Amino acid sequence: MAPPNVPDGFVEPTFASAVTQLTLLERDCRDHGRWDSMLSCFHENSRVNLSWFNGSGRDFVAASREMARKGVAATHRLGPPLVRLARDRAVATFGGVIDIPATVDGVEALLSSHARFVYRAERRAIPFVVPNAVLCAHPPRLCRQRGTGG
Repeated sequence: MAPPNVPDGFVEPTFASAVTQLTLLERDCRDHGRWDSMLSCFHENSRVNLSWFNGSGRDFVAASREMARKGVAATHRLGPPLVRLARDRAVATFGGVIDIPATVDGVEALLSSHARFVYRAERRAIPFVVPNAVLCAHPPRLCRQRGTGG
């Protein structure tokens, strides 16, 4: 909460930083297969709603692990988060690109989906956890991998 005489929209840096780190940690853990750490970012009653998944945070981590086990090597390039706070709740939004290597007609390519990430975080007994996360994906596009010619 902003101190008196501070403009609307002011975000206390400590809280905003905690929420920013939480959202970035969750994505980094997913990209690097740190499933236990990823799970710790979600509250036990959390909900995740994506183009390919709708369910609990726990089930999302399990589905992500299974996707990685099957060889789907998605990585995320993330823009800077914007955090808005209201007491012990926060909304963090940022743009990003999800990259998935693919082979199309024998040519290595990179499927890149531009997306908007929306995380709702809440401070509970532990610092901040994600009770809700939403991914709004734009249509994917294929990009030729560097070093493959053309």
